[in-house]
Amino acid sequence: MAAIGHMDSFDSTVEDWTTYVERVEQYCLANEVESERKVAVLLSVMGAKTYNLLRSLIAPAKPATKTFDQIVETLKRHLNPTPLVIAERFRFHKRNQSRAESVSEYMAELRRLAEHCQFGEGLSDALRDWLVCGLHNEGVQKRLLTEDNLTLTRALEIAISVETAAKDAGELQDVQLTEMLDKHRQVFREGIGTLKHIKARIELEKDAKPRFHKARLVPYALRPKVEAELQHLVD
Repeated sequence: MAAIGHMDSFDSTVEDWTTYVERVEQYCLANEVESERKVAVLLSVMGAKTYNLLRSLIAPAKPATKTFDQIVETLKRHLNPTPLVIAERFRFHKRNQSRAESVSEYMAELRRLAEHCQFGEGLSDALRDWLVCGLHNEGVQKRLLTEDNLTLTRALEIAISVETAAKDAGELQDVQLTEMLDKHRQVFREGIGTLKHIKARIELEKDAKPRFHKARLVPYALRPKVEAELQHLVD
């Protein structure tokens, strides 16, 4: 019977050790791997780099002599040391929404950062508070700050609905702008145009006297551009 799925070698630049172990456990479950064979599976899929690290951490013992939980815990202490709560909360409260990030994406990132903050039962309040504080749209912030008994669920509903409405309006404006540019393409084409079929004249007061004004010097850096533009007007 062919194996279900495929396990890559552990790569710390892609995921942390805890996440990798969770995937290994699901892989074993999907393929009905018996408990006594889980060690062999883990050692086989973790990759040479991680295997050599494990050997150095438990030497002179061999990896195959350890249980699945012992291997996981040994590598976890080395690869995922217990984070400092104050440092994790600092990172959480420094995270603001970027302009290219949707509300849903921002909330997912806040949940990830809150994993080691030990907020406990206050997690929902912490997420709600920093959702409001970290939004880049001040209009949505002001709207949320006027809500009585604001919950995390309600805050998300409002923020996402406003975001969706703004997106739809923006798409409609883009369509209208495109239609206008297409209709008046002669006016909005690139380059300098000319005014045709219209005679212009300048009316002066009867007692107006001409005055001489010395021409202002053109900076050397701009002279080539000015000369080119004057020549273009002459042509």
